[in-house]
Amino acid sequence: SDNMLTIFKENDCLYALPTFAEKVRLFPISETQFIRKDQRVVYEFVKDPFTKEISHISADRDGQKTLYNRKGSDYTVPMELLLAHQLEKGLEAYRNLRAQDPKDPNLDGMRLLGLTEQLLMKGYLAEAIGLLHLTAEFYPELIKQLYSTLNNEIQLFLREPRIPEPAKQQLKEGYNQILKKLGLKELE
Repeated sequence: SDNMLTIFKENDCLYALPTFAEKVRLFPISETQFIRKDQRVVYEFVKDPFTKEISHISADRDGQKTLYNRKGSDYTVPMELLLAHQLEKGLEAYRNLRAQDPKDPNLDGMRLLGLTEQLLMKGYLAEAIGLLHLTAEFYPELIKQLYSTLNNEIQLFLREPRIPEPAKQQLKEGYNQILKKLGLKELE
């Protein structure tokens, strides 16, 4: 999965660092459960019944649970690779995740489009274009269904005065490559 939660101690306090978020302090409500004060989320550290070691963390947001399986410190999620400007490695890691589990909810088309938007907003242009291409590769029908919405979003970005012209051109060319591949009308 590319959805990551890093838990760490700092100055005798426990913190969580979710994907695309700031670190937040966790406060204990039981031996295995912790909350954060800025959102209604309960993090539960779940132990393997045989090894008695923490196997995963469950994050409950108003009844909607997200499971974070424990990974080694050397494990790198695809989004981390994209944020480190390792575009090809990141995209390949997404393809590997999809090959392992095509129904992984973290690889949902709408989620990938949301991550693409976040990358754009944070200035990771090449990575956003790459992830948009990957989303079109995985979900061409979704891109076709959202064609007018995506066009509007891209055009808003292209009209943003704070974005340098070369970046706008790069985004437009990357997006038009996707549209051409899918047989859709390109942006002018």
